[in-house]
Amino acid sequence: MIKFSIVVLIFALIIPGISIPQTNTEIGYGFQGDLSVAFLQLKISGSLDFDFINFNKTLYLGTRLSAEHYTKSKLDSKNYDSPYTDLDVLAKITVSTPYVEINLGFGASHHSTDIDLMLINSPIKYLYPDYTGWYGKFSGDVKFKIYRDYFGLLLKFAGSKESSIGLGIFFGGNSRHP
Repeated sequence: MIKFSIVVLIFALIIPGISIPQTNTEIGYGFQGDLSVAFLQLKISGSLDFDFINFNKTLYLGTRLSAEHYTKSKLDSKNYDSPYTDLDVLAKITVSTPYVEINLGFGASHHSTDIDLMLINSPIKYLYPDYTGWYGKFSGDVKFKIYRDYFGLLLKFAGSKESSIGLGIFFGGNSRHP
């Protein structure tokens, strides 16, 4: 009984000192367009972000809808599905400071290749593997802001049917800043 009383006393002393972050459920939104270059591939993408919860204006929880178009070099021996497009629906977490923003997301991606469209009625379409379909996806980006949230440098990575990491630039905006 004495041990239980000591535990209750410790919690009674500690809990009032714990600071619970202030949350806000005002829906925020943003958009981003980016161009990145990775080893043997070029990627252009656009996304819409919706932030549903923010903690102290630095940590945000929300969703990301995006379209990413990839083109691989002919030097890549596995380029039979290039170019291809991923349409993503992701749950995301964002940490934002005035100079850097980190986005991490996970969810689903619909992968489709342009070769599928070209070979729809071709007798040789069976020679190419069909990778069109839904896949799980993990992605993220680190933005180094040159001019607020509107322009900067980008390190972008993704893991799904195809994995990539690249450097590039971004253009964007959001409702976090007037």
